[in-house]
Amino acid sequence: MSRMIRAVPTLIVALWFAAACSADPATSRTDADPVSPDVSPDITPDTSPDTKEVAVPETPSTLTFEELLADGPYEEITSTTFTFVDPTRATPAFKTYEGAPDRTLIVDVHVPTTADGPRPWIVHAHGFLSTRKDSPKLVGFLASHGYVVAAVEFPTTNRTAPGGPNGLDAPQQPQDLRFVAQALLDENAAGSGSVLEGRLDPTRAIVTGISLGGVSAVGASMDPAADDPFSGVVSVAGVTCWADRGWFDTQEPLLVMHGDSDAIVPFDANAQAAWDLAQTPKYLVTLHTGTHTGFADATAALFESLDHADEIGCSALEGTFPEDNEAADAWDPTRTVGGDSCPLPCPDPEALGVGMSPLRQVDLLLVTVRAFADG
Repeated sequence: MSRMIRAVPTLIVALWFAAACSADPATSRTDADPVSPDVSPDITPDTSPDTKEVAVPETPSTLTFEELLADGPYEEITSTTFTFVDPTRATPAFKTYEGAPDRTLIVDVHVPTTADGPRPWIVHAHGFLSTRKDSPKLVGFLASHGYVVAAVEFPTTNRTAPGGPNGLDAPQQPQDLRFVAQALLDENAAGSGSVLEGRLDPTRAIVTGISLGGVSAVGASMDPAADDPFSGVVSVAGVTCWADRGWFDTQEPLLVMHGDSDAIVPFDANAQAAWDLAQTPKYLVTLHTGTHTGFADATAALFESLDHADEIGCSALEGTFPEDNEAADAWDPTRTVGGDSCPLPCPDPEALGVGMSPLRQVDLLLVTVRAFADG
């Protein structure tokens, strides 16, 4: 933990300098001018006594933003798909889907082929209506820098789920991530005969997630009643209004990254509320005019011409998200950060304004997550 406290501020401050120096303020975006009104993030490290002694150099880095964004030395990545079945928990029925007595989790594991020895590893969780395939840039970038990355597909909230995506099942996802992590460690064990045998360092694992995957990652790593191998967690645009308040009693390195123009998961009720409750060490990265849908790296280029990427995100949620906060109720509002007042997504989709360039937002995502992971 102390190593992460020392390293993360230096690397994230380096990101801030690079982003700020490359910002080109504007009032709107077009295809010819993809730069957002403000691409430089606010970096808020914790200010507890534990981190006041951190020495951040006057000039944190001489790297340009483009150098920070460059792929790592591992060009060859081996990808393997695993199917893990948890027989102890059921998959609920939903609409036309009859349910199942167990839970099936499909996981794509990406290994830097030529990297020596046991590697640090990351379990990554997708958001509602997404799949394990929807963060290819993030996964590939981290793998190129030497990480084994396991992209998980949840059985009920992915966009191809039988019966349709079921947000009411989301409270089971933290345990899904812990189950996958243990299954990967079993594959890693000596004598397993798996392609993962000896490839994972059991002491160097973090969990990351976007949107609904963000709150799932927080629960997987920070629930004091659960056993997990994670030593850090990243919540990107996470629905942490639904997080159990007790999770934030855990002193585990936490990075919260969120756009302050997020129309789907509003910043104040989610990122800020979680940050306020969390123990140290903790880091809050706020993207001015950053959106929710802009973190979807597989489609960032397609949304570049939009003034605000959440135009698409809000439209996609119509008819698929539980109404009247049923999904929030599934998380037990007597214990959650927001109680029974978590805001519904997209209250006024006609008043979105101008958001950050999705391509730029994804670039900032890549280097920020890597800075935290490298810590």
